[in-house]
Amino acid sequence: MKIVKKSLKLKFAIAILAVSLIPFLIFAFVSLEIGKSKLTQNVYEDLKRQSDFLSKVINKDLESIQKQVILWAKFQVFDDIIVSDIDKRVQSFLDKISENLTVKGIIFCTDRNGKVIASSYKNLIGKNLHLPYLKDNFTDLHTLKWFDKYFLKFSAPIYASFDKNRLVGYLAFLYFVDNFNNFIIDKPEKFDLIFNKTKNFVIGKNSNLFDKVIGKEGILLQDKYILVFKRLENSFFRDSWYILSAVDKNFLFKPIYELNRILLTLSVFDILIILATSIFLAKRITNPLEKLTDFVNFIIKKKNYSKTVSIKTDDEIQILADAFNQMINEINRAFKSLERESLERLKLFLKLTETFNKIMKAENVEEVFQIVNYQLKDFPHILELGFSINKIDNAINVRIDTGESKGFLYFKIDGNVSKEEEKFLKSIATFVNLWLERKELLIRAQASSKAKSAFIANMSHELRTPLNSIIGFAQFFQMAEDIPEEYRELAKNIETSGRHLLELINDILDFSKAEAGKLEVNKINTNIYSVVNDTLNIVRAMANEKGIYLKAYIDENLSFKTDVKLLRQILLNLLSNSVKFTEEGGITIKVKKICDRLFISVRDTGIGIEKENLEKLFQDFTQLENPLQKKYKGTGLGLSITKKYIELLGGKIKVYSKGIGKGSRFTFYIGQ
Repeated sequence: MKIVKKSLKLKFAIAILAVSLIPFLIFAFVSLEIGKSKLTQNVYEDLKRQSDFLSKVINKDLESIQKQVILWAKFQVFDDIIVSDIDKRVQSFLDKISENLTVKGIIFCTDRNGKVIASSYKNLIGKNLHLPYLKDNFTDLHTLKWFDKYFLKFSAPIYASFDKNRLVGYLAFLYFVDNFNNFIIDKPEKFDLIFNKTKNFVIGKNSNLFDKVIGKEGILLQDKYILVFKRLENSFFRDSWYILSAVDKNFLFKPIYELNRILLTLSVFDILIILATSIFLAKRITNPLEKLTDFVNFIIKKKNYSKTVSIKTDDEIQILADAFNQMINEINRAFKSLERESLERLKLFLKLTETFNKIMKAENVEEVFQIVNYQLKDFPHILELGFSINKIDNAINVRIDTGESKGFLYFKIDGNVSKEEEKFLKSIATFVNLWLERKELLIRAQASSKAKSAFIANMSHELRTPLNSIIGFAQFFQMAEDIPEEYRELAKNIETSGRHLLELINDILDFSKAEAGKLEVNKINTNIYSVVNDTLNIVRAMANEKGIYLKAYIDENLSFKTDVKLLRQILLNLLSNSVKFTEEGGITIKVKKICDRLFISVRDTGIGIEKENLEKLFQDFTQLENPLQKKYKGTGLGLSITKKYIELLGGKIKVYSKGIGKGSRFTFYIGQ
């Protein structure tokens, strides 16, 4: 009761809160998102302007260096390169330039063959550089084997001051890319990167960000940063150089987050005020409902449907209470009626169950009618029970049609039978009909079983004996010396056909015995290797004739308790079947014992089986369409018998094939 009351009050409070707060929260959320969007756009524009400015500054600085190198190369002091005994004027000139430079780098000059003759970095003097490297006015990001730094190279040819067409050497300046640090911002909340994407070289911290850059310019929104990047476009860079500017989101959105906290604080006070109001209103609404709920709990607990509830609120709750009182009165009347009907149905059900059990034990029709008459003696409305070819008037008629018994089982009544009693009588009649059908089916089955047994015995004696004689005579004619070759061939055909017919008869006899359950399983401790080897020897001649291999993987000492005869027949059926339908390749048999089960697999490289035919393979008298069917005919019982033998030995068999021309694999297990 209290749970219901609290739940309703809570729902009412939540509804008021939702109506009051949702618009406010939506407004706050939308305002927050719009503010973020505006700030992001402004930052993007600021960072883009900053990137453009940096790009121009870097380009201007590089242009200035290039002009300086060209200007220095025109100084008359470099005429000393021509003199064999060079004084220190060139070295002194380069040292003075190096001291006055505002950027970090190395300036050096070479003779016309590329040999360094003067340098602000003394270890470079005497080193030889490739002329193409010197002739190129600008070389993008690279390093030399004498340095552990990366730099850009600016160079200019040196001509003699007295002969402008006479090349005397080259002046070069190695501009350290560390100088780019002078152009970038490096703060926790805001920083820049300059990087060479071609060579994966980065200047600045957070070097892991540059691999996100795709395209010439753009903006990237990450979890922590807003990134703006732009490719440096100038006359110097040949690699893909980029400037990337980043700002921390927390730093950027800090004013918005502060505003959000203020709104959240206000919303908490708003919630408290609305909650107090909603609880007050909910209590006034739920008091009548609480009274109604208490009444419902009383009805449920006491099962007393004679009480009613009185609620006077002049609103929908009073209408609900009046409707509930009316429903309680209807339930009270319905329960009384239901109790009477349930008691009557229970009596009929018990009587019906007792009747069914007695009919099941009856031996003949007369006993069945005696049982039914006895069970109906407690029903005064039933005047007579009987069987008639035609329908009887003023009676309940149920048709009986079981072959020999055709007509109607009837119950004569005086017209006062209830619907439940009528259903009861029809159920008895239907069950009598089923008993008669069962009796006739049992008689037919017994007769069929006797005829089948007689047929099997007759087949065994009448067919196999003369067939064995025919096969024997055919073998005799083949061994006789004075028989013409054409007759010897005919005798061989007779033997082959006779053996085929004998095989068909044996399949049918084995199938009949398996169906009749007359096969006895005699399990003994058996050397499985010996059984497999003997079976392989039986089919080896046929395999050798077709030029296919037989392989076996089995432990020579493997023993298992099973019926040797049935296991040998299972293996013979599977191996013979594989040899018949394998023209190239061969057959592999694998045997292993796991716990108390023996697992055997027979795999061939034969014609294979279509997937839709795998389930049909073990059906009785089933042969699948294949190119070798005409060559090897049979009853279609071989695999069906094999499956029954495996089940007799407590196992199961499965077949796998990927389709026509892809071979087959039969896998089965048997239990001890």
